[in-house]
Amino acid sequence: MKGMRFFRRHLESSVGRLLGRAGLPTTDLGGASMDHFLGLGSPERLEGVVALELHGDMALLRSLAVAEARRGGGMGRALVAKAEGRALACGAREV
Repeated sequence: MKGMRFFRRHLESSVGRLLGRAGLPTTDLGGASMDHFLGLGSPERLEGVVALELHGDMALLRSLAVAEARRGGGMGRALVAKAEGRALACGAREV
């Protein structure tokens, strides 16, 4: 998908808004938790997001959310595929 970016901490507010609209928790956002978020869109218009938690050679996908207007177009699948690839690149053997 066009516009795939590896978002960092400076987009915490955008990530929080998207997760909140999807009914997902946002209380643990900030600091190191923002290091492994992947997003689609732009800093001004975040349309999809997923996060990784890395634990040694294991990774957990979390906080997958797609803007309501963009659902059904494969954005979630693209985010998961990108996150899985990122996890493997970071040394995870299991996702």
